[in-house]
Amino acid sequence: MLKDITLGQYFPGPTLAHKLDPRTKILLVTLYIVALFCAKGIVTYGILALCLAACVKISKVGLKALVKGLKPVLFIIVFTGILNLFFTQEGKLLVHF
Repeated sequence: MLKDITLGQYFPGPTLAHKLDPRTKILLVTLYIVALFCAKGIVTYGILALCLAACVKISKVGLKALVKGLKPVLFIIVFTGILNLFFTQEGKLLVHF
């Protein structure tokens, strides 16, 4: 069971992302997370998605490995999305129970 968890696992490679100092990577990931929480609109999320896609492209880690790494947190992502769907009171009301 624990063999399938790739969250935080190091993938060796010769790319610029692999050669960076680990402290630099931690700082950049922290800044990215802060930027995600500070994002307000669709344009900002689009820019952050492009930044993420560029980082994935630079690192040359496959999409399959990235999706596999999300497996341990998939429940949290789905649960948070459902809570957000039912308890957020902003925007246009589509259905009222």
